[in-house]
Amino acid sequence: MRYLIDGYNLIGKLPFISFSNPNKEEHLLQFLSMNMQKTKDTAQLVFDGKRVSSVFGSSYQSHKFRVFFTPTDQSADEFIIHKLAQLKNPSGLIVVSSDNEIIRAANQFRVKVYRCDEFLNNIPKKIAAEKPDRALSEQELIYWEGQFKKSKKNDPYGKKIHPKIF
Repeated sequence: MRYLIDGYNLIGKLPFISFSNPNKEEHLLQFLSMNMQKTKDTAQLVFDGKRVSSVFGSSYQSHKFRVFFTPTDQSADEFIIHKLAQLKNPSGLIVVSSDNEIIRAANQFRVKVYRCDEFLNNIPKKIAAEKPDRALSEQELIYWEGQFKKSKKNDPYGKKIHPKIF
């Protein structure tokens, strides 16, 4: 599947990502990457470009994702609707948004829509349907046990935890 995702709209449905977090976009990408890594799905994420220093917007691409920050004078909604209007072949594309204006436009252009909640509810089902991972070898198991033992000695920020304090 190919997804066209209203980024901030989806973030608003995730209780573990706060809008006040300056890295919210990266956290969304990490979440999607983790949940889509075993699928052939790809996604284009669109964010309002108000935090981007360029008036022209910006974009970058990774293996499964293309991320757009709109120009400062264009909303993510306008960008998505414009992109829908330019589609030559909408088959296989799913728009992910709970915004009524985007949903109306997607329906007008005959593009399938998942509301954000619906999209999030489908992620675990997709992952569960995938082929399970192989078991770790004994050597891999020993390695990872060592890594986790090391991480228990440190706090999440990489500083040593002082036993007397905790």
